[in-house]
Amino acid sequence: MSIVQAWSSEDGRLHLRLPRGRVSSKSAAACLNGIKALARAEPVFVLVYAEKIRVLDWNAATVLASDEFRSLVRAMAVVVGASQDARDALQLFTYFHRPEYPLRVFDSDQHADRWLATLENGGAATLRLRTPVPRFSPRSPPPLRVNPANPYAGNRGQQQQLTKK
Repeated sequence: MSIVQAWSSEDGRLHLRLPRGRVSSKSAAACLNGIKALARAEPVFVLVYAEKIRVLDWNAATVLASDEFRSLVRAMAVVVGASQDARDALQLFTYFHRPEYPLRVFDSDQHADRWLATLENGGAATLRLRTPVPRFSPRSPPPLRVNPANPYAGNRGQQQQLTKK
């Protein structure tokens, strides 16, 4: 299945099912066109089924982070199920393209529906994660201890001095 499926439910929410594997810029443009076609004049609540994605293309992320896309979405719940690949792809997306609307990732569509219903009724969009979010920045190096006798030796010179004693 290589196309995006889009439909609107009776409660006014928009549902998108993403294709298996890689989400390309073509798939992202299909998401945007689906929201444009089904949304009314105001932003909508979107429920995305992304259990089968593995990679979110950089060009697709650019389309999904565009101002046009942001103006159509009021809040987005993404169902990834047990797929760690989909969860990682979405965390990487939100790290580089932080959306202006509330976005939350869920394991099941029942939890996603409940969260969207809370938002529709004026509830707060709190973010509670069960697992820690990995940071995509390198860890800081260990502190450099300077040896007054040889300031250019760094840690290596210090270790050599300690072993000689």
